[in-house]
Amino acid sequence: MPQPDLPRCLKCGTSLTYRGHGRPQKFCSKGCRQTSHRAHTRAKKKLAQAEQVQEDAAKQAQELTHAAAAVVAAAATQPVSPQWGAALLDAAEELQRRAAHFVMLASNHIDLMKAHQENLSIAHGPPPQSQTDGNSAPPPKPSP
Repeated sequence: MPQPDLPRCLKCGTSLTYRGHGRPQKFCSKGCRQTSHRAHTRAKKKLAQAEQVQEDAAKQAQELTHAAAAVVAAAATQPVSPQWGAALLDAAEELQRRAAHFVMLASNHIDLMKAHQENLSIAHGPPPQSQTDGNSAPPPKPSP
């Protein structure tokens, strides 16, 4: 007769047994719990750093766009040869394209970091609820 599915350690997959009291285990050892916690903490820090990079990228892209617009305005008001004027316009447009691409890459990086953090949360369960919020219920008691 096949054995019913036993809960498994969220880190290494080792089978866990319920001891009959208290909250069911999520990890087989303190080492697995600590490793999981550290991975989750690292993911949060990396997400915060990625969000800062995205914010910086957006600011730099805006500055590049303003610089490109200034180049276009200067080319339109200053007497330059048509060849130089076209080159300046092309350079300004390229600056705008690259700035937009940079912001898109930063945004994609944020999306990947969020997906990674969600995967960690799914694999390791939701964060524990605060004891003071009044919404947490005791875990169900297993039937004997």
